[in-house]
Amino acid sequence: MKKIYVLVCLMVSVVTLVTACAQEPTVSPTDTPQPTTPPAAASQPTSTPLPDKSGGELHIFTSQTIGRVDPLMTQANYLQIIAYQLYAQLVTYRIGTWEVIPDLAESWDVSDGGLTYTFHMRPDLKFHDGSSIELSDVVFSLERARGETSAWKDNYANVESIEADSDTNSIVLKLSALDPFLLEKLATMGGSVIVPETVVTQYGEEFATTVENTIGAGPFRLVQKAETELVWERFEDFYAPANIDKIVQRVIPDTKTQRLEFEAGNLDWMGSILNVDEAERFRNDPDFTKHYKEFPAPDAFWYGFNPTIKPFDDIRVRQAIAMSIDMEHPVKVYGLGKVTHGLIHPDLPGYNPNLTGYSKDVAKAKALLEEAGYSDGLDVELYVWNIPSFITLTEAVQQQLIEAGFRVDLRIVEFGTFISEVRKGTYPFFINLGNIGVPDSAQWLYNSFHSKGPFTAGYQNEEVDRLLEKAVMEADLAQRAQLAAQAEELILEDAAVIPIMNRLAAMVFQPWVHGFEDSKPVYPRLRFNELWLDPDHR
Repeated sequence: MKKIYVLVCLMVSVVTLVTACAQEPTVSPTDTPQPTTPPAAASQPTSTPLPDKSGGELHIFTSQTIGRVDPLMTQANYLQIIAYQLYAQLVTYRIGTWEVIPDLAESWDVSDGGLTYTFHMRPDLKFHDGSSIELSDVVFSLERARGETSAWKDNYANVESIEADSDTNSIVLKLSALDPFLLEKLATMGGSVIVPETVVTQYGEEFATTVENTIGAGPFRLVQKAETELVWERFEDFYAPANIDKIVQRVIPDTKTQRLEFEAGNLDWMGSILNVDEAERFRNDPDFTKHYKEFPAPDAFWYGFNPTIKPFDDIRVRQAIAMSIDMEHPVKVYGLGKVTHGLIHPDLPGYNPNLTGYSKDVAKAKALLEEAGYSDGLDVELYVWNIPSFITLTEAVQQQLIEAGFRVDLRIVEFGTFISEVRKGTYPFFINLGNIGVPDSAQWLYNSFHSKGPFTAGYQNEEVDRLLEKAVMEADLAQRAQLAAQAEELILEDAAVIPIMNRLAAMVFQPWVHGFEDSKPVYPRLRFNELWLDPDHR
């Protein structure tokens, strides 16, 4: 069997706008009038029969070493791409849209008051170990998803109870308050992932660390795990079995090696192009023009501070940093993005195109430093995770900060450590890429800037807290967005962060790969079960 290699250029993004495809809910046929005359004889088909889509191997890359593959423990994108293959949820997103579609639940009902959601489960569902998915497994999984150790617990803030109805093979969620984005929260990977209660209970914190205890219900099952490679095979009992037989994921940190392999025809797919020169090459190459895609990424870059740590507890220092940077320069260096002065993404309700932000003024920056007591300049540590394009972006800013009197020590950190330490509030000054998991500006800001948000790095403002608490409980979408926009203005006034840009996502795939043509799949929310390969590449 001929092996086909796929590249996944991992990065921390967003991402979060698209996710895996699933089957449509079953719809009962409507009664139609019977014809009064016999139908004409069917003509012989003149088009080429559809090809057989089954078979082949897909080889993908990750730049990160793979540890525990439990989507409830992290929102890191490089693990989510694996989770989308291994796990299934109540619901998911249709690829390239915010449309929520069935996954393990084949349909759902919402009560008139909007406080009760009933999910009707598909019959005869199986886990990868062959055991049946019971309603008790579903209740256990959802309770686990809203538990204290879950990275997704805030998605369940309005969920009062989770119950099983064995008479209708359904799961019932009762809410204490309206949540207009509950389905979207459940559709995000990790939001409602279903796992076997017996296995999770047996292994505890070791769950999803080995082949034997990584048990999900997704389209692929894990069959091999080594430090440098994962192997997944098609799970035949998935409700929508994959076309591809096997996926092999190797750890290859060097992006140049990945690109060269793709250009040589040994790789199928570059899932996130980060270099403008590479983008131009594929955009203008007639061999790839039809297979190259660009679209706004569902995320935002910013420089963040922990304002509880000196010297960043002084707003004058934060403002001085903002006035030291001409954002057009680092964005041009990065190559795929557009300068932004706000935090709310242009695709979200509440976006304000009139925000102006700080302009570069080195003299004013130096004056602010002197007012703050640093007339001889200031030593600062700037933390960034070990993604080459992010390092390049930060180095471009580093030079501008030096011109304004900052002596910058660039600290490059492994991604898992970086995320953990930012959430602990360890780093005083860092670059961040915020991913939009749900199309809701209120929840987006709450997660990163409410004093009790899951990703807040030490920032506290009582009025911001009040506005965001009110916003996430508001059912009126226009009012919800307005409250979020008010909170955004206060956050920016505090110079709690310095917005950099909204990224442009780009991807390219080989002509023999099918399933991406008519969509805008954003890494990492992709399921590979609907991809298929030309027969001569299997």
